[in-house]
Amino acid sequence: KAPIIRGREPTATAEEKKLGSERSGQLSAKVNQFILRRTNALLSNHLPPKIVEVVCCKLTPLQMTLYNHFIHSKNVKRLISEEAKSSKVLAYITALKKLCNHPKLIYDTIKSSKSGGSGFDDCLRFFPPELFQGRSGSWTGGGGMWVELSGKMHVLARLLGHLRLKTDDRIVLVSNYTQTLDLFAQLCRERRYPYVRLDGSTSINKRQKLVNQFNDLSRDEFAFLLSSKAGGCGLNLVGGNRLVLFDPDWNPANDKQAAARVWRDGQKKRVYIYRFLSTGTIEEKVYQRQMAKEGLQRVIQQEQADDKMQDQGNS
Repeated sequence: KAPIIRGREPTATAEEKKLGSERSGQLSAKVNQFILRRTNALLSNHLPPKIVEVVCCKLTPLQMTLYNHFIHSKNVKRLISEEAKSSKVLAYITALKKLCNHPKLIYDTIKSSKSGGSGFDDCLRFFPPELFQGRSGSWTGGGGMWVELSGKMHVLARLLGHLRLKTDDRIVLVSNYTQTLDLFAQLCRERRYPYVRLDGSTSINKRQKLVNQFNDLSRDEFAFLLSSKAGGCGLNLVGGNRLVLFDPDWNPANDKQAAARVWRDGQKKRVYIYRFLSTGTIEEKVYQRQMAKEGLQRVIQQEQADDKMQDQGNS
């Protein structure tokens, strides 16, 4: 153990690095005798094909109005001109990402007590009056018209309708925000799609029951609403063969983990992964950052493989 750690230090000599590499190889050879590790590279030869589609969705007029109002607001201009705290910058970026999901998330931000300084002050006037009811101005959704206020939600609603009518496939809907899961649930209730939901509030004992319920083909379950933070890793949802990543994560590994919930050992159908992006928004920047990170990872992995081949050739 000690030679391996010393060989990885920045100040390690060439001899210490060589000894550390040799001991690391010896340790791996011993450990691999007792550990069975199956990676996607191995499983991909035995799994059905996986098709990844990037679905680009336009912003609706309401989303575009709110987006432009936000980026031209005094708060954002002050944020750009000053050296603001990184937490405040991330909060504003999160607000834009929520707007890309649905304006309802911005409505909740405006109505909350913490709306001051959000950049969306005085934006309620942009919302159609049919969405509200009574003097309290409570959100009703306008009898289903709320779906068409978001480009991504409108596309999702059409996708779900087609799958439910034309196929027997089941779908997993993944989002980073529980508010978006609430909208998924409202859509499923209005269209009478049977669904189950797993997020951070779901107890440990109930999680496996929900998974078994979704994977049981004898039950009429159509959608699995999944929080990427709570259930992005470890779950086996092979009962579904379609998955929607509704909003991109800064870390591409998180999206890959979420997408792998349906493309796992036991899957019998062809798998479709839909990555939803709002065009011309912060989501494109997030996706570009993901691509840059994955490209850097591939370069590093290739260099490591080349170094390993060179070491083997020298020996």
